[in-house]
Amino acid sequence: SIDEIQKVGTTFRKATYIMDIAKAFHENDEQYMLDDKSDDEIIEVLTSFKGIGTWTAEMILLHTYERSDILSFLDIAIKRGMKKLYQLDEIDLETFNQIKENLSPYGSVAAIYFWHLSKYE
Repeated sequence: SIDEIQKVGTTFRKATYIMDIAKAFHENDEQYMLDDKSDDEIIEVLTSFKGIGTWTAEMILLHTYERSDILSFLDIAIKRGMKKLYQLDEIDLETFNQIKENLSPYGSVAAIYFWHLSKYE
């Protein structure tokens, strides 16, 4: 129930989003069978739900589906780690995509290293 979900510390709004998503997946609608879909297709399905944005969908791809090439431009810690490693003041989308392309198909491994690197001043 929404009350049970809220007990773990979510807001009422987030709890309703979680319930809506759970109901959709529980109904076993074929459009929600994600295992065989591409990364972009999964992002499209997930972001169609209220409360899930691109970053959240990418984190689901990385942590739940264990996809090998997920490197999120929307993740602040990843960009912080990139800036540190490559000694850059800023990371724009073009620079990010060049780095991402060079790291492909191991973007997910790189993401973990960038997260760790971002912790150190």
